[in-house]
Amino acid sequence: MKKEPRWIIINNDNHYQLGGECMGKQYQSDMDSQKHIIINSLLDLGIYKKGTKQLYELTLTELEKEYLKIIQQI
Repeated sequence: MKKEPRWIIINNDNHYQLGGECMGKQYQSDMDSQKHIIINSLLDLGIYKKGTKQLYELTLTELEKEYLKIIQQI
């Protein structure tokens, strides 16, 4: 049985950019949460790796790009 993809809205408000040496705990938590959501969505779609990298090794930006690429193919 094929799972329906989860819908994730990715816009400029949800793109995180590192700025400076130190990140606050909330900022890091937000990034981790967004990565977790995208990774779980990709796993639901049967995507476990990108090339030779595991999903958890990818940056948030790489995960967003991969998710959007896969969703556009569906």
